[in-house]
Amino acid sequence: YRKSLTLSDLWKLKSELSTAQVAPQFDRNWLAQKKYSTEEITRYLQTAASNRAEGGGGGGGIGGSTDSQLGSRFVDEKSKTPGVVRTIVSTYGGQFVGGIVIKLFHDLLYFVNPQLLKLFIGFVSSPDEPTWHGYVIALLFFLVSMKQTLLVNAHFNLMISIDMKVRTALISAIYRKSLGLS
Repeated sequence: YRKSLTLSDLWKLKSELSTAQVAPQFDRNWLAQKKYSTEEITRYLQTAASNRAEGGGGGGGIGGSTDSQLGSRFVDEKSKTPGVVRTIVSTYGGQFVGGIVIKLFHDLLYFVNPQLLKLFIGFVSSPDEPTWHGYVIALLFFLVSMKQTLLVNAHFNLMISIDMKVRTALISAIYRKSLGLS
């Protein structure tokens, strides 16, 4: 508390969490979505214009629809526009699913302890059981608990790194957008 914190007091950031690594991945997916949505909207507008022209104009658009109906249909097509959430999912969704799988294995191990406890009660209540069965059951209790601890730590480590990557990508995108507006 007597010495001020300096940059050298901080831990080094992992290279895969740096903006130089995170931002290009996010930008690549964002640009791919923008390109896809622009192509979809252009294709839709060309189809709508050609259908209006074939219908004789003046309220005879797609299937006799008016321009306001075409506008409402275009709003329905708005789901094709690029979105930040969709970009985040496409960029980090695989890692997130990996974290879910790890957590699922951790949660499944909760069902092992009652079964081990049942075996241990059977061992204690039966005087004919060899002693090594008790040692094996005790070892299994220990191993299951250790595996649960390792899995939950791996899960939280992965989720926190995904959180940092998402925050880094969003801050980078917002910063670049604000620089473009100035």
